[in-house]
Amino acid sequence: FYRDLADGRRMRHHQDVLRRECAFLGRLRRAFGISRRMLYIVHLGRRNGRSPAEALGVALEVLKGVLEHAYEAGGVLALENVADRSGDEDPVGARLTEVEDALGTLGSRSTDKTPAVGWTFDISHALLAYRGDHERISQDLRRMLPLLVHLHVNAPRFYPSEEPWADRHEAPTEGFPPLWNLFRLACSSARFREFRNV
Repeated sequence: FYRDLADGRRMRHHQDVLRRECAFLGRLRRAFGISRRMLYIVHLGRRNGRSPAEALGVALEVLKGVLEHAYEAGGVLALENVADRSGDEDPVGARLTEVEDALGTLGSRSTDKTPAVGWTFDISHALLAYRGDHERISQDLRRMLPLLVHLHVNAPRFYPSEEPWADRHEAPTEGFPPLWNLFRLACSSARFREFRNV
């Protein structure tokens, strides 16, 4: 959340920084002889009292100005679904459908060249945003599988006291089958298998 791409007051700044970082990834690829595209995980930002459409629109305007730079540098902007707490609707892209809309706007289904944009699926964040409703996550995930390039696999923790679900960035255990079912489903993505990055 250090860089809030949905903050319209800093659009130009965010574009400049993202372009520089894409150029840096390109230099890394050349210096180390990396032939494959490099993933650059991106959070879309926060709503901060704005409508979901307005906040997402600002973030997309920023990213539209960076896509060609990412492509030329051999990078893929991997938009991550984000959530800190159960039901927190402030992060842009907490719902997978928002990430899907963003990817559609940015042209992730382009067939003329390898898209410079994809999706990082954070399973814990999805469980938080969907309040543990893994069936609904599975439905959205199935539709978005062709766009998946990267997985974050950690466990949300629930405190029985006053704390809601929270992302503790802890290793998941075998005792939570929904998380592993989502993991297995995500691994079936053809584009994810191209990167195999967890």
